[in-house]
Amino acid sequence: MYETRKLVAVIGTALAIGSMSTSAFAVSKRTATAAEADVRALVRMIDKDQNGTVSRDEFLQYMGQVFDRLDVNRSGQLETAEVRPLASSNWVRCDALAFQRGIDINERRSSETGPSPWKQFMDSCLAGKVR
Repeated sequence: MYETRKLVAVIGTALAIGSMSTSAFAVSKRTATAAEADVRALVRMIDKDQNGTVSRDEFLQYMGQVFDRLDVNRSGQLETAEVRPLASSNWVRCDALAFQRGIDINERRSSETGPSPWKQFMDSCLAGKVR
């Protein structure tokens, strides 16, 4: 009985894979390629000494900067609304684009003068307005 169920599962999986279109595989490959490019860009962005790896200190410095960028109201604590952008699958891509374009990630603006250039860029990018 176990062998029969196992055989049915294998055949079902094979049929499911066989019925997938070539375009579905192409989309999957493009997605994986884009994700890999995002990872490489992120490592380059964090790797301050340009040795191809990210040390603990480099990682912690970057994450401290991410915290500061997300803490829009400068309370020293992240609130749900401030963390929400991280849930976007495009957050790393947008952050890497900001870095490539020289948008100062550390520039701060008070709430009276409006959001920082980085925050404005990220909002536009996450909304799909930046390529």
